[in-house]
Amino acid sequence: MQTQHKTLLKRRAGVSFPLVSLLSRRSYGCGDIYSLHLLHQWALDSGLSIIQILPLNDLGYGRSPYSSISAFAIDPIYISLHLLGINEYEAEIPSVSLDHKFIKSKKIEILKKYFEKIYDLKLLQLIEDFSAKHSWIKSYVAFKILYEKNWGLHWSEWKYGSIYSKEIEQTLLADNRKLAHFHIWLQYIAFSQLKDIKEKMEATGVYLLGDMPILTSDNSADVWSRTELFNRNLTSGAPPDYFNADGQNWGFPVINWEEMKKQNYSWWKERISYLENLYHLYRIDHVLGMYRIWAIPKEFESARFGYFHPQIGTSRKDFNLARLFPEDFVKLGLIYEFKEDRYIFFWDFFKYSEYQALPDDIKARFFPLSEKYLKEDEKQWRENGEKILDFLLENTKMLPCVEDLGAVPAFVRESIHEKQLIGLDIIRWTRSFEDGSFIPPDKYRKNAISALSVHDTSTAMGWWEEATLDDKLALCKYLFPHWEEEWKKLEELQKLKEIKEPAPLKQEKKEIPFDNIQEFFKHKLQQLSKEDIALHLLKFALSVNSLYSIHMLQDYIIHGNLSKDIGIRKSILDYPKLHRINIPGTPEEENWGYTFPFYAEELREEETLSELIRSLVISSGRT
Repeated sequence: MQTQHKTLLKRRAGVSFPLVSLLSRRSYGCGDIYSLHLLHQWALDSGLSIIQILPLNDLGYGRSPYSSISAFAIDPIYISLHLLGINEYEAEIPSVSLDHKFIKSKKIEILKKYFEKIYDLKLLQLIEDFSAKHSWIKSYVAFKILYEKNWGLHWSEWKYGSIYSKEIEQTLLADNRKLAHFHIWLQYIAFSQLKDIKEKMEATGVYLLGDMPILTSDNSADVWSRTELFNRNLTSGAPPDYFNADGQNWGFPVINWEEMKKQNYSWWKERISYLENLYHLYRIDHVLGMYRIWAIPKEFESARFGYFHPQIGTSRKDFNLARLFPEDFVKLGLIYEFKEDRYIFFWDFFKYSEYQALPDDIKARFFPLSEKYLKEDEKQWRENGEKILDFLLENTKMLPCVEDLGAVPAFVRESIHEKQLIGLDIIRWTRSFEDGSFIPPDKYRKNAISALSVHDTSTAMGWWEEATLDDKLALCKYLFPHWEEEWKKLEELQKLKEIKEPAPLKQEKKEIPFDNIQEFFKHKLQQLSKEDIALHLLKFALSVNSLYSIHMLQDYIIHGNLSKDIGIRKSILDYPKLHRINIPGTPEEENWGYTFPFYAEELREEETLSELIRSLVISSGRT
């Protein structure tokens, strides 16, 4: 790690949340950058020194922060009207899902009126200066103009401008000069507001952790204007697993790393240089994709038919040497040709009835071909990933954190460990590789963020509701370590009574009404309130060995007025399912509309909650 990271590399506690979800009394329809100012103060009150937010990229007409129309631009929805001095507020917390599109359109109307009033030569110079510093902005603005004129239709279907050129970009900017200036001004304002709060946080020892998705929407300014950097014949996703039997097809084009390399990773350098103005730390979403990505050919919809890209693939010659013909297995639906005379095996071909029906001698020759180049592939994947990560590390002062969840291959874990990258451990999933049991606090890897929940999971109390009794009892060993001592004392007392009392009395009454320690734990659990459980989950999470312990804001609402029903808005503790942000694999329009049932100002008013959190943070040795 670089020397400038020394200040950050301390045992710290933090909070994470989607900015759009936390309204203030000075908001217009949703959370904005002013909400960050208030959360900064709450973090100071509560002893927290890291604030983590989801990506703030421009979503166009979409909702998911991981599917933006630009890898650079900030969504204007986050601009604080209040910080601009515009006294127009729409701060009622919605009782239904946030309507991003409506809120943004109303906010843009207000901002346009304001822009018209201040549009002069001085502002024009400011716009030109900002544009000159950021080479991505002109292609973004040109895209945005056409994107809005075509009501969000994919750029490949536009009647005009479907094929990008510098000439088209220049024509659009010239023909729509004032509109182009407005879009650049919006970016300048969002950039300035975010940079300002970053600097204010740093002055008080609080640090902002941003999110950098590695993938980009196909309907984006980046793919439109720099198509050569993306392989649009493949879409990215995830292979089948326990949670998704068919895997996930995210629909994002696969990055063309060869072309990125030819251009000296200039696109990446510009991205991280821009982010460095706004954040102290950055999260690399899906770091596995830096090494290799699950790629699905466009002719397939299901991710089941994907493969890890790039991949050597089994050759026709390999089949022939095994006295086999690839065409036979293509017909059976076990493999397919992904480039000339090179074949990919379907993810779980060995489960197919067509494979099971093969004679044993053919299986014995066929199956090994599926793993023939695995070692060579893994060697190449590791080299690829490390080159890219080294480039990022060398070109920014921000401290990188990586999302390394899921079925992470050993070579990636080794690579991340050797590079001392800060990974992510979610408490409910951090278990022993040997027997699946929860691991003690001191066995957590140090170079990681520990989290009770993230935006793609249920909240901590949501998980507690979902968890099996066995899982709850197993975790209680660490949540309530004194229970084991109580049980041992009960056992010892029972033994003493049995020694002292005459035999007939022993049979009349048993002192311990539990057959075993599990029954005792179950009894103790039934006596706990939801506040007790939430408190001890947080206390345990803060105690683990991880360098950082960062939890969703929902998981800090463990006590006081904000943990109860607030009018018609249901309690975070009692109705955790209503406070989930996203369910992966479900439609975008069903997610990302969550709002907290309280205002950011109300957090600061809950002094007892802040004092409780601060005491937990201090006792865990964090700042």
